Amino acid sequence: MPVKYIPAISGPTEWGDIVGTITSQSDLNNLLSEKSPINHNHSLYELSEKSYNSLDDLPNLEIYHKNSDLISPCPAYICDGIDDYIKIINSLFIDVSQHFSIIILARIDEYSENFTIATKINSDSKKGWKLHCNYGVVKFSFGDGIAIESVNHSQTIDENRMYKFSISYDDDNKKLIFGIDDIFEEFVFPQFGAPENSIKDILIAKNDEENEYCKLAIHSFLFLNKSSSIKELREFVRNGRFNKQLLIENKVYVQLLLKQFSFGTKYWFDCSSRDRIAEIFGGLKPYFLCEKLIIPLIGLDDNKSFSKILPANYSVEYILSQNFSNDDCDLTIYIDSDLVIDSETIKDNNEKGFSIFRNLDTYIDSDLEIELSGINIDVSIYIILKKQLDYLWSI
Repeated sequence: MPVKYIPAISGPTEWGDIVGTITSQSDLNNLLSEKSPINHNHSLYELSEKSYNSLDDLPNLEIYHKNSDLISPCPAYICDGIDDYIKIINSLFIDVSQHFSIIILARIDEYSENFTIATKINSDSKKGWKLHCNYGVVKFSFGDGIAIESVNHSQTIDENRMYKFSISYDDDNKKLIFGIDDIFEEFVFPQFGAPENSIKDILIAKNDEENEYCKLAIHSFLFLNKSSSIKELREFVRNGRFNKQLLIENKVYVQLLLKQFSFGTKYWFDCSSRDRIAEIFGGLKPYFLCEKLIIPLIGLDDNKSFSKILPANYSVEYILSQNFSNDDCDLTIYIDSDLVIDSETIKDNNEKGFSIFRNLDTYIDSDLEIELSGINIDVSIYIILKKQLDYLWSI
């Protein structure tokens, strides 16, 4: 008998109507019974995956940067809008010249009118520059002694988010590049004369003209006495990290590269070839994630050195010593040969804490040396480490 093949069904399949009630369709009824109705809901306390008992029991996320581009939280000084600001003393090396580039990583915490991110402008003599923001509209102004030119970026910014603000000016072509993160715009000023120097100090988070302060988080500041291409501006800071190779190539142009050197003190560190500092005013606070390192020292009869035990990309914020002995002991600690605790006495069966606020090297693990003098030593050392963003490199 010849085999006959059933022809393939073409087009959409049509099914007849279901006859009878759903309850009489046993297979369908059983399947639907396993599903939730469209208006199904649960109370929060019934959810097995929940982490909190109510919407009022959520963690405080305000201490973290709401930022999609940088690792969060990233190191930054937080200006409270009352009396906090940063001042960089005036220098010809960090003044506006015919060609310059500025990159600032910062976060605006609260909008205001004419919010000052950073400024070095003298409005009376129409010299210098200013990076500011009016309720999300970011502007860059600079002067040639005759006029103050102001450029508005078409991208508006949000509160509570870290942004990279990039500016480059090429006087030969009268061209200014203005960027927010990786969105750049070019502006040409054919009528504009060469930018002129201002004797004003650089102020961050303060409008000196109105004596106003701004709620700002400042992460880093880079100034070059050259104009840069969009490609360079994009590469200088990528995901919060300065490009080492690009900095080496532009080393002669890097006039100011500020990074946080010692949180809790009044200075930032300028890791350009010039040894300058940025002075901190007010009660600025850094934010980090927290880690802990515990070193038990029992029966120690000599100094103890730990090679590369402190991880790169961290800061040592606090050291706590617990003395379980029945005798006093003296504690001395060095980090990378620098004395951080000098012959402090820890009483018997007692503890003592020390605030350190020291950033470790960004790329190299740090050495730790502990000296304990006493009898029957039984001591534990707790080192509180806080994670930094792998972001800056000393050139």
